[in-house]
Amino acid sequence: LPTNFALLTVRSYVDIDGLELMRTHVLSNRRYMAKKQNNQLFLAYGARYLRFSDEFNVDGSGGVLGYSHWYTSIVNNLIGPQVSLRWQNQRGRWSTSVQGRGMLGYNISNWKQNGGIGLNLVRGHYNQPLYLNPTSFEHGQSRGDLSPLAELRLDASYQISKAVAFRVG
Repeated sequence: LPTNFALLTVRSYVDIDGLELMRTHVLSNRRYMAKKQNNQLFLAYGARYLRFSDEFNVDGSGGVLGYSHWYTSIVNNLIGPQVSLRWQNQRGRWSTSVQGRGMLGYNISNWKQNGGIGLNLVRGHYNQPLYLNPTSFEHGQSRGDLSPLAELRLDASYQISKAVAFRVG
């Protein structure tokens, strides 16, 4: 029989958290002429922690397989040293910047999956399989890998007043 459900709910959740401790050095631009001193270069280094959490849940009821569900959760924890280089240009009220970051991270990933198929089936009942028994499962794994990470950030801002700026990035 084809697999179908009277009601199917699919949900996906993603959550990203992080913490970084960085030391920043402003590289001098005094060797340039005064009109070229609107450019600044920043060098930063330190440590970074990132946590990516991803959940994917499926619930189905009614139809050939009765009530069935699949829940999958993956959590990635990355930690490692990071370096950053940022260039900033200021022209009047306008400011633009380009920043590149690199991290040599170690990823500890934990995943688990559980679910069930045909949990409320009655064998041989009308429009239900004769030889399908309700089945449940649960799996999980933890693993560590080297995970380098690179980022490129671009942004521009317009200074409206001393305390307020409009920023896009």
